[in-house]
Amino acid sequence: MSSIPASAMPHAKASEDVEAEQASLADRAKTKAKAAGASAEKAASKATKAVKNNPKTTAAVGAAVLAAGAAAIAVPLLKKPAKKPATRKPAAKKTPPKA
Repeated sequence: MSSIPASAMPHAKASEDVEAEQASLADRAKTKAKAAGASAEKAASKATKAVKNNPKTTAAVGAAVLAAGAAAIAVPLLKKPAKKPATRKPAAKKTPPKA
């Protein structure tokens, strides 16, 4: 009886391998989520400090963001609709001549 190498059938992994891989994936996802949370917290802290130190600049930035949002909403509404391509009539059916 011959043996088939595992590389020939990667879909036929042992269930232990699959469970270990899923656990590893879950651990990596938790680590990335924690890192993203820490990064967001750090960015929020910096933004809060900037707002406290520069209130006029913050107001100007807020107004600019609102204006950009309004423009992003208004531009598509003001654009002319695109011309529709000309529709082609289906080819006429050819009937054989009567004999």
